[in-house]
Amino acid sequence: MRVLRSMLLAVINGCAGFPASGICGDITIALAYLDGAPFAMAAAVPPGLDAGYPGGNVRIVSREGDTFTLAPDLRDTKGWWFYFNFRLRGPADQPVTIRFADADPIGVRGPAMSSDGGRTWQWLGRKAVLQSGKKGWSFQAVVPAGAREARYAFAPTYLESHLRDWLAAHRANPALQVSELCRSRKGRSVELLRAGCLDLEKARGVVLLTARHHACESMASNALEGFLTADGYLPSGVAWNTPASFANGRPNFYWAGDTFSEARFTGAIEIPYADALGMEVHADSARALGRDLARAVLEHLEK
Repeated sequence: MRVLRSMLLAVINGCAGFPASGICGDITIALAYLDGAPFAMAAAVPPGLDAGYPGGNVRIVSREGDTFTLAPDLRDTKGWWFYFNFRLRGPADQPVTIRFADADPIGVRGPAMSSDGGRTWQWLGRKAVLQSGKKGWSFQAVVPAGAREARYAFAPTYLESHLRDWLAAHRANPALQVSELCRSRKGRSVELLRAGCLDLEKARGVVLLTARHHACESMASNALEGFLTADGYLPSGVAWNTPASFANGRPNFYWAGDTFSEARFTGAIEIPYADALGMEVHADSARALGRDLARAVLEHLEK
């Protein structure tokens, strides 16, 4: 899918974490935005609704008055995928109806909405979604009063702009080092971040963290952001989480186990998009999970 896909890679040598949180470590992060510039929509996009910005993805099937029938844009994806992210522009407080047909791409807490250009998000709630028949799901989208636009997406996004904001907030920290790991297939610079105790001779271990394999998995990026600043799961073998799902590839923790034969532990943590045992998942809670994970890693390394 030619939407924003990113991989966040962290390698922690030593005491794990960021000095500001009292946790020392050496963390290397690489953030790759793979699919190049074609986030812009096709030329036939009607005025008022588009996806021509980083992370944007939607296909307008039809429009009848103020009702838009949409679908995820799957132009380079095999099979169906549920990611969508579009922008609504128009007069404030004048709702339009957004309708998805054939398949439901809306999560358990409804669509996510941002009124500040994608910087922050909130869930509308599943009650905001109406179902008509077996194949029709809709919700009301509106530009809030005082805003110029509103964005609606499957889940809150984490874009390169979020990384830039995080780097700017920590630019004065001498324990943060930024360089280039490599270039992506589209020629983008893949950032290499080293944070914490940068002296490899003082390292007490190596921890490799990877995240963000799909555009919608933004909570993992927030979790790693939380990790640097200091149960709702699907067990293996259930539903899609079976070996057959990885016929064309394998999870990163399998790769890590083969590549780093002396690793003490390799595993995966699946972070929910929106809901964990009835509790709302959002950027702040994902960062809190990252901080807790950092403390757990530190405790393990100190044994």
